[in-house]
Amino acid sequence: MTSHIESSVSRFLPDPKTVAIVGCPFRGGQAKLGVDKGPIHLVQAGLPEQLAELGWKVQFDGHHQFEQISTEDDPPIGKLKNPRSVSRVCEAVAKVVGEHAKKGQLPLTLGGDHSLAMGTISGTLEYALHPVLRAVGRR
Repeated sequence: MTSHIESSVSRFLPDPKTVAIVGCPFRGGQAKLGVDKGPIHLVQAGLPEQLAELGWKVQFDGHHQFEQISTEDDPPIGKLKNPRSVSRVCEAVAKVVGEHAKKGQLPLTLGGDHSLAMGTISGTLEYALHPVLRAVGRR
């Protein structure tokens, strides 16, 4: 059985291990009220402190706001709700997540809407694939 210290060693993250909380109170991709409150409640319930107790350095710069991204004049496409607004929010999330990943921090996106996963994955892959693509391109 591994100890807490052994199980927290990572060959992918530099020491001190830093988790960057990216709070995204957003619900634009679906109709359920309240999902945008999830990140706020998680932080208020002590998530940053709990992560610190586990040995992580925690960076939290507040929740990202998306008021400037309007869902007006964004008709659905099939089952997709507010697809243009969701796309713009995901682009913004990808940029923030990518910046944290470039610094060697583990981005932890707290949403709201499941559509935010597209921004989280895109931002992480942007950072992770650049060195690989450059290496492949040198052949």
